[in-house]
Formats: sequence, structure tokens, C-alpha cells
Amino acid sequence: MPGGTASKDSGARGLGTRLPAVARALERGQLEEAKSLLTQADYQQIETRLLRARLLFRQGDVVQALREIEQARAEAPSDGRVYGVASEIYVGLGRLDEADQELRRGLKVDGACAAMERARGVYLLQLPGAARTARIHLLQALELEPDLAFTARPLAAAHKLAGRAYLREQNPLEAVRAARAGLELYPDDFDLRELHADALLAVGSLRHAVAIFEELLAEGHPVENDLSLAAWRAGMGELIARRRAAALDYFTRARELGMSDEGLGSALHLMSQESMTRVGRGIAAYGEDELEQARGLFAEAVHLDPNNLAAMNHLAVTHARLGMSELAIEGWTQVLGVFDEADGTPPEPIHLNLARTLLEVGGSQRARQVLQQYEPAAMQALGEEPTDEELAACLDRLESSHRSSSLKRAE
Repeated sequence: MPGGTASKDSGARGLGTRLPAVARALERGQLEEAKSLLTQADYQQIETRLLRARLLFRQGDVVQALREIEQARAEAPSDGRVYGVASEIYVGLGRLDEADQELRRGLKVDGACAAMERARGVYLLQLPGAARTARIHLLQALELEPDLAFTARPLAAAHKLAGRAYLREQNPLEAVRAARAGLELYPDDFDLRELHADALLAVGSLRHAVAIFEELLAEGHPVENDLSLAAWRAGMGELIARRRAAALDYFTRARELGMSDEGLGSALHLMSQESMTRVGRGIAAYGEDELEQARGLFAEAVHLDPNNLAAMNHLAVTHARLGMSELAIEGWTQVLGVFDEADGTPPEPIHLNLARTLLEVGGSQRARQVLQQYEPAAMQALGEEPTDEELAACLDRLESSHRSSSLKRAE
């Protein structure tokens, strides 16, 4: 290697075998700490000047950063590290032609040392389609100097871009490998975790992909669409494997996340079918006075198919029997709202159940409003301000009339 300065006698060619605290601070973005540490450094060492140039660049003082580079170049004209850092700074400024010139000059005077290999990788990351070549150079830099500073972040970016390229080329196994290599450097990086999940989906590791997307969503990342599609695909995989219960869980999760009925496709029929099965089991449990069991089954039915009005009504009835009046009121109100919107007539006297429960919990005003909407003739006969006792008697008559009508229809 070409000789020249005392810096080459101080240890390894990059920043030494022990990463200096100032370099670690810069990599973490702790600029004030790096600045403080640099005030104690020996400015006769080339690496110290280069670290100062990096700090100044990060602080936005480009002119002074380049002055430090030129001073370092004057002191060590044959040291590739100077040209490598200069190239990286020019990359950061978007001045790629000058970055390329620094690389060429550095390679000419000092060959492919670790710092130059790192700089080549950083430069190539800016060129379309060159991520995998960039990765080769960055890995070579670490091969030459395992503790080389300022390499992990560009290497993680190279893994990320390479992984996306592999996915576009329908080579998901390599994409998985690239994502995992990047995650070894930055395990919490969102883009790498998202890449990992996408690659796992592509290779058919559906459960693992869904789990990653669930973690990202729980952390507040907007991955609802990705997760819903992953859940749907996982559901289809479970269905093919004849694991119906697991498939239904995934399909239900996909709908929770906003997947439309059209997007659910054939899964929608399966969910509706299973919802009605749960309703049937719930009715049987209700008939045996197993109210908690019935409640659970009706709730599952609604969860599987939020449009199952029969399940919603049965759940409200069960809530009323269990003394959960507010939940019963909420359920019947929702059911009536659907029929009102469709200009339809409920098959059961849901409005009477709702009014009765409202009256029982002290909601006589709302009970009157319900009866005025659905039983205007009966309410007109009571006058303008009926008492609670009169409302209760009216409900008794209406319920009796409904039962009689039901019996006649049954005959």
C-alpha cells in the first residue's frame, strides 16, 4: 500500500480495530456528543479530520466540511480514506459526478482499501439497478475491515433494495435472505420488516407474514391493506389444508381490516354459512336455558357475518334475558336501523322488545319515540303525554295482538 502519514501507523486502515466513540455517536445521530468528543481528539490524525468533516456535513456546514477534506488530502494525498469520505459527502449532496471523480482518484492512488469499497457501495446505491453491486462492495469493505464504521446503514439499504429487486424478478427466496441480512443490522427497521413479510408471502410462509404485519400494525404503522390481503391469503391456505376454523379466523380478520365483500370472494359464502351454523347452535343453547353459551354463539355469528340480522336480534334477546339491557337496546336499535334503511319490515316485533326494554330502564321518552314510529295508531289513542303505566299497558296489548296474529298465520 502507498505510504504517507502517521495515520497509517495507528492501526487498521479505516478507524482502527476499536470503533471510536465519536464514530459511534455520529452513526447514532448524536451530533453534540460527537462534537464534544472531537474537541478532545488529536487533529494530527487523518481519521480525526475525516470524522470532523462528517460532523460538519451532518450539521449543514458543507463548506467547512470540504475544507477539512482538502486539509486531509494535503496531509495524506495517497490515503484512500480521504477520497472515500469526500465521495460519500458528495453523494450526500447529490453531486454524483464529483463523487465518481473522487472514487476514481482514490482507487488510482490507494486501490480497493476498505474505505474505498465502502464509498463505492454508497455511490452505487444512488444508481438505478445497482443495489446488488453496491452490496458486494459494502460486504467486501467489511471483509477487509470487520469493524469499519459507517457501513451498516448503507449495507442495510443495499439489502433492502436488493430484496425488492429480487421480488420484482420473482425470486422470493433471495428476497427473504436479503431482508433477513438487513434485519441482522437493524432489527426494528420498518422497511426491512415489511420487505420480510412481503417476501414470506411470496414464498408461501403465510402465517409468519401475517404475524409480522400484525406487529407492524400494533406499532402504529399503516399496513391495514397489506395485512388484510395477507390474512385473506393465509385463510385460503388454511382452507386448502382443510383447517376450516383457522381459515375463518383469517377471513374474519381480513374483513375487520376493511376488505370488501367483493375482495373476500368465495370466503364470504363460507363465513355466512358458518354464521348461520352458530345461530342454530345458539338457538339450541337458548332453548336449554344455557344463556351464556347462547350469547357466545350468537356473538360469534355476528363476528363472522356483521350483516346477519337474525344473529344480531338473537344476541339482543339473549342480552335482555341476561339483564344486559344496554347491550340489548344497542343491538335492537342497529337491527331496526338496517330495516328502516332498506324500507323493510322486521319479521319479529323487534320494536316492541326495544320499547319494553327502554321502559324498564327508565327510557320512557325513547320508548314513546319508538312506538310513535312503528305503532302510530296505538300511540294516538293514548294521547299526547301517556304515563309509563299507560305505555306498559299499550305494550301488553300490542304484544298480545302480535302473538295472536302469529298463531293465526301458523294455522
